[in-house]
Amino acid sequence: MAAVSKTYRAVVTREGDDWLADVPDLQGASTFATTLRRLQENIREVIILADDLAEDAEVAIALKFDLDDPAVQQAVQVHERRDRLDQEAEDLRRDTAAAIRVLLDEGYSVRDTAAIVGVTAGRVSQLANA
Repeated sequence: MAAVSKTYRAVVTREGDDWLADVPDLQGASTFATTLRRLQENIREVIILADDLAEDAEVAIALKFDLDDPAVQQAVQVHERRDRLDQEAEDLRRDTAAAIRVLLDEGYSVRDTAAIVGVTAGRVSQLANA
């Protein structure tokens, strides 16, 4: 599969039992489905056709829910928070590994490094050997 080159924004609304999506950056790129899972599949197909991409193109889609439903708005905020926390956790893993490498290179023992960083000695060994 080809690498993702850009993220497409899709505005999602609801009409009756159907989910509707419009990709504002691609003229005429709209679709619908009865489930969000199928809607995302349809959005991907519409983007590939509208932007003349390869059939196996990797397409990143950012859904923007345009609904007046407070429950959906709250759920979207939770989703966004989860994304931020996932990114923060990944940054913390990277920073922890870097700190461990520096301490070990400076001659600190695995046990002392573990105490300084706040992880187990086993985790220090794992990260040092990764």
